[in-house]
Amino acid sequence: MPNTLPLAPGMRVLCRDAEWLVQRINASNDAGTQHAVQVVGVDELVRGYQAIFLTQLDRIESVYPRKTRLIADNSNGFRRSKLFLEAQLREQRDFVKSGKKEAIAKNSI
Repeated sequence: MPNTLPLAPGMRVLCRDAEWLVQRINASNDAGTQHAVQVVGVDELVRGYQAIFLTQLDRIESVYPRKTRLIADNSNGFRRSKLFLEAQLREQRDFVKSGKKEAIAKNSI
């Protein structure tokens, strides 16, 4: 990998078949040619998990929004799109409900 790492905090990257959000990048050797990349998961399977990837061991690729392809939903009545949106809304609603319960519990003490 070249001396200038084309990554910065806030970028999305692909590593080990999952999408991650870069939080921090540290040099992992004295020459500064290898790095430890601290990330948090954004894919369905790794969402919220924190990890550190080493550039000398893992292949880390930047995700460029301009290269994103939109795919038409050809399912009957847009079922796939509706299912995806419903799953996203349910996940957010569970998060909001748990946050309210915690706030109520703290106020009642």
